[in-house]
Amino acid sequence: DKTNKEAVKQYPGKDNVLVMSRFYNIEFHCEFQMHWYPFDSQTCKAKFAVIEEEAKFVHTASNNLEYLGPNDLAQYFLKEKRQGDKENKNQRFVEIELIFGRRLLSLILTIFLPTILMNIIGHCSNYFKPFFFESVISLNVTVMLVLTTMFLSVSNNLPKTAYVKMIDVWLMFNLFKPFLDIIIQTYIETL
Repeated sequence: DKTNKEAVKQYPGKDNVLVMSRFYNIEFHCEFQMHWYPFDSQTCKAKFAVIEEEAKFVHTASNNLEYLGPNDLAQYFLKEKRQGDKENKNQRFVEIELIFGRRLLSLILTIFLPTILMNIIGHCSNYFKPFFFESVISLNVTVMLVLTTMFLSVSNNLPKTAYVKMIDVWLMFNLFKPFLDIIIQTYIETL
């Protein structure tokens, strides 16, 4: 049309679909639950939703999740990653889950093995001859002191929580064993 000064060609909207792609780089933080420490597995979830007014104009695609971080972290390793498009109450969203597991070998070597060995040594004193009562008590007290030091060291290196963790239960059990041996040996001695 020569009367159109801007030389614009017009098309009906139904024949012209506009497509726009956007890439987002988003950081999010996970709150870990330490109840089962050190046998815990942590799941980080992120939900990216489209607001209701824009839902008919937006299509979300989660099929190309790319995790750029390392698989082996300081205390965890990436066990699994999941992604998917979901819908809930007429709202579409992309859900991403990263599942982390904990490496146990160092914890076994630094916490579980030493506590077991200390309790075995303390328990062996129960089989000393009765006239070694003082040695039995002093050995079990020493075991308790070492286990208490280990308990405090482990507790100070963990995040502070208001709830009891499984490692606390293990260490308290190990402290209770030599205490019980001292009580029993003292009772036997009084008889």
